[in-house]
Order: sequence, then structure tokens, then C-alpha cells
Amino acid sequence: MLKAIGYWIGYLEDDQRPAPQELVGAMPAAQRERLADYLAAGMIHEMYLGPSWCRFGCGIDTAQMGRHALSDDTWVWPEGLAHYVRVHSVTLPEEFVRHALSNPDPGEPGWRDDPNWYFSRLAKNLQVDHRYWEEWCASRRSRSFVNRLQGARGVIEELVAEDDVTTRHKRITMQSGERGPTLIRCVWTGCPSHALPGSYICARHSLGDPHSDPKQRRGPALEAVLGDMSRAIGLEPFFITPDITAITRLGPRLENNY
Repeated sequence: MLKAIGYWIGYLEDDQRPAPQELVGAMPAAQRERLADYLAAGMIHEMYLGPSWCRFGCGIDTAQMGRHALSDDTWVWPEGLAHYVRVHSVTLPEEFVRHALSNPDPGEPGWRDDPNWYFSRLAKNLQVDHRYWEEWCASRRSRSFVNRLQGARGVIEELVAEDDVTTRHKRITMQSGERGPTLIRCVWTGCPSHALPGSYICARHSLGDPHSDPKQRRGPALEAVLGDMSRAIGLEPFFITPDITAITRLGPRLENNY
């Protein structure tokens, strides 16, 4: 069982994983460089469908953040973790730091030259445990960041509900206008509307339960919250635009407690 480290929040509803801004801390420069080099040299553990993105919004090309999980056969981490450690001064568990600084190379001898190495590794079906990382981060979470996430989720749900009501009303009106009502009452219990021609239920119930995909709002909302955290430590993020930040302007700005 490999122990995971360096996995960050990726969506607005994620309560388990931290933002890297919460773990910014001091480390001797020489040790930080050695740690970042160790992380960058890890063996490929898994390939993802697309590249990651910097949660600080520093403008780095997503291709440089990588599309792999790397490992040293004890720990596993995202390929971009070296960037967070080297550029953004993110700190990691003391246990891992001691392990990394006491080992010159995280890879098995000759693994890069073996064309079948990755597939043989897949065959091992190595499991990854995220509990250590989540428990280590739990006591280091920023309460203001967690509150902002919860507030942003509430705002987004309200916006989604408003959008859904508006869209649903338009669909009902259109369907009713196209097919017209009948004198037959909708058989749905308690419904006062008339059924559509050729049906026993009204336009509203014929459309079924409403569905809405809020991802287009939730992604920018997460970036807005992360952007405020980056600004609080003096970094102006690239991925925030003025029309997006209005979504999550909830209460006071974040405190410098991360």
C-alpha cells in the first residue's frame, strides 16, 4: 500500500483535500531544492487523461504540471508536486521529508530504459492510501478557506436553482404552446393543470424532474476562492477574471492563517 501526498482540492465539494496555499511554510533553501529534485525524479506510477493545473494560478503552462502520478515505491504523489515545493514553498509531512532527503534517488535502477516497465508496474495493481495525507492536512486546514468553500457552494446552489426554475418555465411554456391544453385534468396527485393532448399528464410533469449541470459555475467559483488565497500571500493569480470573482464575494477576505 503506497501512501499518497500532495493531492489538492480539485472541485468545490471536496472537503477532504487541502489547497496548497494552506501549507505554505519555511524550509532551508538547499533542503527545498533537494526535496523538489527528488519529487521530480519519481517513477511513473499512473498516467492521467489530462494535465493538472496550478492551484496558485501562477500562470505556468499546464503541460509543465504533468499528467502522471509519480512514486518511489513507498509514497505516491502528483507530478506537479515538485513545482509546488520549489516555486510556492509548500511544505510536506516531516516523515516524507526525512525519507526523501535520506535517499539519493526515488527510482528503481534502469526503469527509464525498460520499455515494458510501466506495464509491468500496472500488473502489480498497487493500491494507494490517501488517509495519511488527509489526516496530516486536517489539523493544518485554514478555517477561513473551509468557510469560503461552504459559502461558495451555497451561492452556487442558489444560482443553479434559479437557473433551473427559469429554464424549466421556458420549456413548460414552449411545450404547452406547441401542443395546447386539453379539458382533461393532469392525473398527477394534487396537480391543478390540464393534461397535454394525447397524454394524461401536464407539460410540467411530462418534463420529469429538473436537471442542471452546475459545473460551468462551480469551476470558476473554486478558482475564485483559490485566487483570494493566492492574493493574500502576494500572488496575483492568472485564472481569475472580474465577472467570475463576483460569484463568491462572501463576507470578509481570507485571513493570513494558512
